[in-house]
Amino acid sequence: MLLLIEQTNLRLLSLWSAKVSGSYILKRNVYSKSFKSGVIDSRAEIFPKVNNVKQEEVNQLQHQLNTVLNNNRFKFLRDPTTQEFNWDEYLSKVTPVDDFNYGLLSKFYPPSKDTALKKAGHETNSKFAGSTSSLTGLLSQIHFFLSKWKPPSFLGLSKKFRVAKNEQHYTRLCRSPSSVHLSYQNGLYCIDRDHSLSSKTNENTILMSIGKSLEAFFTLEKEDYGRYLKNENLPEKPKPQIDVFQYSKCRSLLIRSQLDCFDKALPNSGVFDLKTRAVLGVRLNQTQPEVYDSYTLDKYYGNFARLGRMEGVFVAYHNTCQIFGFQFVSLKKMDKAIHWGRNIGDAEFKLSIQLLESILQYASSKFPKQSIRLMFSTQENTKNPALQVFVEAVPDNENHKFNPANLEEVNLSEPVNNYNRFYAFQVRVTNYVNGKRRFFIQKLRKDDKWTIRYKIYPVFNQRAMFKEYLLLRYNMMKGEIKPRVVPYRLLNWYYRKPKPRQTNSETPS
Repeated sequence: MLLLIEQTNLRLLSLWSAKVSGSYILKRNVYSKSFKSGVIDSRAEIFPKVNNVKQEEVNQLQHQLNTVLNNNRFKFLRDPTTQEFNWDEYLSKVTPVDDFNYGLLSKFYPPSKDTALKKAGHETNSKFAGSTSSLTGLLSQIHFFLSKWKPPSFLGLSKKFRVAKNEQHYTRLCRSPSSVHLSYQNGLYCIDRDHSLSSKTNENTILMSIGKSLEAFFTLEKEDYGRYLKNENLPEKPKPQIDVFQYSKCRSLLIRSQLDCFDKALPNSGVFDLKTRAVLGVRLNQTQPEVYDSYTLDKYYGNFARLGRMEGVFVAYHNTCQIFGFQFVSLKKMDKAIHWGRNIGDAEFKLSIQLLESILQYASSKFPKQSIRLMFSTQENTKNPALQVFVEAVPDNENHKFNPANLEEVNLSEPVNNYNRFYAFQVRVTNYVNGKRRFFIQKLRKDDKWTIRYKIYPVFNQRAMFKEYLLLRYNMMKGEIKPRVVPYRLLNWYYRKPKPRQTNSETPS
């Protein structure tokens, strides 16, 4: 235990050692100015809409697919027993990637290149501007932090789907740290994804391409969709689609959210997300998706996701050439899987978005008017985890796809001399429900008030934390280029043809 003596009143202060890389983090601060604190609560109305979106501007499902929204059950496109189609047979075929004209779809712009978002940011006096895709990872780490790594609920899975005790948690990819790049432009920090950790090329994005074409496939009539195909010799090509965005603001943080679909039968906003999910074989081997184009889906195991503040997610299940069925996963069902209850999900979101804004303010103050890289990492293997935040001053031209050769340049044994562009701190919280202190929030009633007192502590040993930061980035980059081993034996077993049951008359004597 390291003891420090405060010069003002000779008060003894204790420091405790973090398990990561032997770094020392202040448990109690020497000076009151050395940490930031605040109080946030779940009843605050802190996420108002900035713009008004007309319902008719948002796409709607076609081909009578809105009937899927009635419940949360999976529905086969073609009944496996009667072989009758529950919807038009036209929906069963996936358009080949080479036959679709993706140039007619609206182009995706990251926040740093979205002129409309930056204009809205300046008009609303915002300091930060991001999108749902760039902020999801950070909010996930805050969820792990606030819930103290509470595992998801597997009660929604089929009884035959057994989960081993050592696997009753989020996947390793979900638990990994999240990193973003804040591009400083004329007083506004635009939050982009950290492309320096990604080595993916266009050849490995077949699922992304299929997902884009299927969104148009489900929201356009047959004749209109045909205009987006390359082999159609039409006198007039359709105008490129225009995405509809909803802007919301939490204090100084402006968030852009794309609105995929709308249906007036759904409650509240009536807006929902549209996602596609490929079969296991395609997801595990995207470099050779044609190998699994004949694999079909004959059983469904519920999956859950936490996506935005919409009413739910419309999911289509497919391989590279065929669609098997659909499901609508409501926000209530997602909250039950992630938070074990609806009320906790609503309250935690309000707290998370406020805490995120406070962390962004503190991180940006360390390198004023500079572009920075921000990484969130929740401590694991501890009863009361802390949220570790790493800040690095990085120019915008360094936020690009990394070169695998850069891994050879990382030498953790060399002296660290980048303190002038690096800063690490730690966030800890204390929970209160209706004024009473709670270590763990397991249940929450609708009228309960969840309050959090947070403190942001500086890290005493910046050298050790900088090495930990490099190690985390090294492992994340190494995972990007590590060859993916396709478990063919597992896939063959998963997609095996079930043997017909023998009846009593067929039983050999």
